[in-house]
Amino acid sequence: MGVSAGVFISFLPIPGFHFLLAALVAWCLAGNVVASALGTAFGNPLTFPVIWGSTYEIGHLILNGGSAGPVPPPHLGSLLRHLDFSQLWGPLLKPMTVGALPLGAGFGLVAYIATRWMVTAFHARRQAKLAERSARAAIVRSGVAAAP
Repeated sequence: MGVSAGVFISFLPIPGFHFLLAALVAWCLAGNVVASALGTAFGNPLTFPVIWGSTYEIGHLILNGGSAGPVPPPHLGSLLRHLDFSQLWGPLLKPMTVGALPLGAGFGLVAYIATRWMVTAFHARRQAKLAERSARAAIVRSGVAAAP
C-alpha cells in the first residue's frame, strides 16, 4: 500500500511535498511509510516531463471536454516572482491536479498489484527455503541419532 501511495502522489504537481504527502496517505491507509518514500521515486527528473504533460492534457480534457491544443504557457517566472498563485492555478495547476487523479490512481493500482505479487512470491520462496533447511536439519539429526 505504501509504494502505491508514493506512486499516486508522484503525479500531483506539488514538488517538494511528495514525501510528506505520500507518508501521510500511506499512514492513513495503514501502508508502509518507508515504502511510500520509495514509491515517490517513480516521479523523478526523467519522468516528470511526461507525467506533468500527460496530467495537463488529461486534466484539460476532463475540465474542458477537448484537447488543450496550442495554449501559450503562462510566464512562470513572472508568476512565481510575484507569487501570484491564483493566476497560476487556473491555467496550469488546476488541469494538472485534475488529470493527476485518474492517472495517479491507475499507476498506483498497477504499482500495488506488482508490489503485492513480488512480496507474495518472495515470501513463498523464503518459506520454501526455510522448509527445505528444516527438513535437511531433521535428516541430519535423525541420521546422527540413528548412527550409534
